[in-house]
Amino acid sequence: MSQVIAVIGGGAAGLTSAHFASKAGGKVMVLERNKEAGKKILMSGGTRCNVLPFKMDLSKDYFSDSSKNSIKKVFHSWNLESCKDWMVNDLNLELEGEEETNKWFPKSNSAREVRDKLLRSVENGGANVVYDCLVTNLHKKGAKWNIEISSEGGEKKRKIEVDKVIISTGGLS
Repeated sequence: MSQVIAVIGGGAAGLTSAHFASKAGGKVMVLERNKEAGKKILMSGGTRCNVLPFKMDLSKDYFSDSSKNSIKKVFHSWNLESCKDWMVNDLNLELEGEEETNKWFPKSNSAREVRDKLLRSVENGGANVVYDCLVTNLHKKGAKWNIEISSEGGEKKRKIEVDKVIISTGGLS
């Protein structure tokens, strides 16, 4: 029996998490508080969406309260080249490098293309994206997670029960 997985947040990290959770066999639902997913993707890179850097230095480019080894382990398991390959081969996103900025952009220079291809991969993988969905409570009950949700206006309150939760709410901007 596949596990029911809730991904809280439909931005780049949430959609990527949903893509891989679905691919691993999970029954996935993405809970997005806005009326559309990936709104920050659409603004990224001045609407061109810089998807990846050419290269990185873990000691200068990434910060965490975790140990330095934790970050190294993450990037050892899925490095820049693996991420680029996923975008090109799985999402069918054509990329073009820009040396002066040290970044990869979609060849179309369209952030919307990036968001749409990522969202399509999630939906084609069987995930259900629930829009206008505000998570108001999350707590563990035994082996399950109980999530209370409502629409952004506070109406349509309901509870759902899932096996796993991925929190990808991002930052404020």
